[in-house]
Amino acid sequence: MGWRWIKTKNIGPFRLIFTRSGLGGNFGIPGLRIGLSAAGRRYISLGIPGTGLYWTHYFGHHPGEPGLPASPPDSTPRQ
Repeated sequence: MGWRWIKTKNIGPFRLIFTRSGLGGNFGIPGLRIGLSAAGRRYISLGIPGTGLYWTHYFGHHPGEPGLPASPPDSTPRQ
């Protein structure tokens, strides 16, 4: 396991998150947050406040992961 660095700043229901990767942020109430990671991925996080237990789901395809092609194949007929 490597070392991590994170700094957060709360502004009402908003939270700014500074990491080595960049700036991210989220919005919500304790136990339910919706956000954007420093890598540009949208996510939702559900947890039990005060326990450290949480579940996070990332939406969409991450460019570094295998799966969907970067662009759809060209469907025009060739002559």
